[in-house]
Amino acid sequence: MHPVLFRITETIAIRSYGVMLAIAFFVGIIIAIRFAKREGIKSSVVIDLSLWVILATIIGGRLLYVLMNLKDYLSSPLDILRIWQGGLIFYGGLFLSILVAVWFFKRNKINEWRGLDLLSPAAAIGYAIARIGCFLNGCCYGKPTDGPFGLIFSPESAAGSHYFGVPIHPTQLYAMVINLAIFFVLWYVYSRRRFYGQVFWSYVFLYSVYRFLIEFVRGDKGQIAFGMTAIQLVTIALFVCSIIGYLELRRGETID
Repeated sequence: MHPVLFRITETIAIRSYGVMLAIAFFVGIIIAIRFAKREGIKSSVVIDLSLWVILATIIGGRLLYVLMNLKDYLSSPLDILRIWQGGLIFYGGLFLSILVAVWFFKRNKINEWRGLDLLSPAAAIGYAIARIGCFLNGCCYGKPTDGPFGLIFSPESAAGSHYFGVPIHPTQLYAMVINLAIFFVLWYVYSRRRFYGQVFWSYVFLYSVYRFLIEFVRGDKGQIAFGMTAIQLVTIALFVCSIIGYLELRRGETID
């Protein structure tokens, strides 16, 4: 829709994806601080952690995106650094940021499941906001549709160049609405949490279900096996892990 918000010079532009990604991280940090206060964790600790998580999210998300689209970068490797144009896969950022967060929590003597619980709602709201950037940028687009929600994207965007003049599913907006709903569900779960890790595994469960289903109307992903995309195969594994992790932690200590 609007990949470039405005230009400072002919060569320097402020891109919508980069702006919304920055807003997503900012709001996520604010939410994480709010939940941390409930845990008696200082805001300074969350801010320190956020710097590590932001780096891990960007590096992990970009690395997985590049690996899954390697042929597009072999001829122009410097494009790997152009993250402001879009091109982050959530799972790559999620996996690396979880590893970094667990390392940080252990280093600061904070129960890792307790810490991941407070980060989960922040991740959900941040993801929802970032999808607005995807919508404006025209990436992460859907398949053609004759339905009432179909939108035509500008030809300079990835969606518009792929489906020129054709209405397609605004999957970015679907993702925004669904993940905003997930955020409120996690908030509810957090307020009634019985054990550490309950919110985190609830998030993994809800996200895996959402992502598996939305892949059926994504137009930028190719099927690789069993009529499913690579992301769908990953979500199945995460779905199973979320159930096992939830049940395993539920058998442990409860929160007083």
